[in-house]
Amino acid sequence: MTSSIGISANGVLNIASGGTVSASSVQLSGANLTVNGSGVLNTTGSNYFSATLDSGAAATITGSGSQWNNPNTQIGVGVYSGSGSLVIQNGGAVTTPGLILGYSSGTDGSVTITGRGSQLVVTDCHAGSVWTWGTLVKVP
Repeated sequence: MTSSIGISANGVLNIASGGTVSASSVQLSGANLTVNGSGVLNTTGSNYFSATLDSGAAATITGSGSQWNNPNTQIGVGVYSGSGSLVIQNGGAVTTPGLILGYSSGTDGSVTITGRGSQLVVTDCHAGSVWTWGTLVKVP
């Protein structure tokens, strides 16, 4: 297992074709993460956020069998700077005990869930706070 993955400035991480990546944390800043083709991302950190998507970062979990498993802490979307987005589509799945959309002043986080079988399994979700925006959308 990798201790931490940090990607910025138009970087790309693509987990595909049944591949698996396990890390304690993933921080994206202006970068893109795609999990498809039954790929799996496991983030197992114990910090407040085990994953953050900021400064225009986007994560897409797409296709049946494609998963992001985050069992211990929260995923933060648009939490420290700018915006972040998480898209779960076409049977993809994300499991996390906590999800924060927008956190710091001026941030914006969004999650879109679309397509048959797509799942977001979350215990506690917070969308926006003072001076932030958070959006959670389920598209039939």
